[in-house]
Amino acid sequence: MAPDRASEDGPVPRVPGPDASGAGRDETGAPVVTAAEPGTDGVGTAAGDAPREPVLVETSLADLTDAELVDVYRRLLEPTFRPEELMSRDEVRATFTGPDAEPSLVVLADGRAVGLMLGGWYADRRALLLTYLAVDPRTRGTGLGARLVSEILPRWAGASPGALVVAEVDDPRHWPADETQGDPVARLRFYGRHGARLVPLPYVQPSLGPGTPRVEGMLLLRLDANPGVTGDTLAAFLADYFAQHEGPEALDDPVVARLVAGARALDLDDGLWSVDRWPDVPTDAPSGRPADGPRGEGDR
Repeated sequence: MAPDRASEDGPVPRVPGPDASGAGRDETGAPVVTAAEPGTDGVGTAAGDAPREPVLVETSLADLTDAELVDVYRRLLEPTFRPEELMSRDEVRATFTGPDAEPSLVVLADGRAVGLMLGGWYADRRALLLTYLAVDPRTRGTGLGARLVSEILPRWAGASPGALVVAEVDDPRHWPADETQGDPVARLRFYGRHGARLVPLPYVQPSLGPGTPRVEGMLLLRLDANPGVTGDTLAAFLADYFAQHEGPEALDDPVVARLVAGARALDLDDGLWSVDRWPDVPTDAPSGRPADGPRGEGDR
């Protein structure tokens, strides 16, 4: 699941809380952030007043009503991701709400969702995948996406110290820039500014459900900087990721087997590449795996 389609963020304007007592902070203790929507005039409180900036509040998918979750899915996820990359609405609800919910964060501007980040744990919580990152087009350039990646994602990863953090992005050789999907090269630069490194292996996203093909033409990034994480952890993530979505039989597929073996042999401290080397990442032939192959119990 490629994480996002909006990645040319600048700094986020912030308004500090009025005192040190906790005012100006949300229920998580994080500062309340304000940002004006580009292309709008803000909201005035009375005739002649200066426009006010909408207040951004953080919450989780689990805290939304069903109608609000549907709105987030339709406005942020569906326009941002190709169908083969996207969980169904019911799968999103099942995965990110309830007692075993995976990490989620929704950013609301005056009650309207303007940003979303979803994650998923794999390999016994040794690896965290940045599953989806999407922002309302009207908030792009405000730094919202940058803040989610630089502040919230490390907070999630801190729940399992030393965890590997990875993300999938489009390979510019396979997916050209367009109005709907954005610019893959700009996206790589965005993650590069946040310390991402390329995994120099041919990568393919697993099929996410019956009738859904694997997604060819992808790159895998490492986002964390934890020392001492080995290729075994990356291999365990990949094996778990494919097994959960395609069933354990996927590990016998030659494409997957080569990917897992290549990951295990990598030195994750010194063997990864800067993001500007994306043209040099080797590619592999399409897997040819049928889209309706057997599924595992962990399907999402």
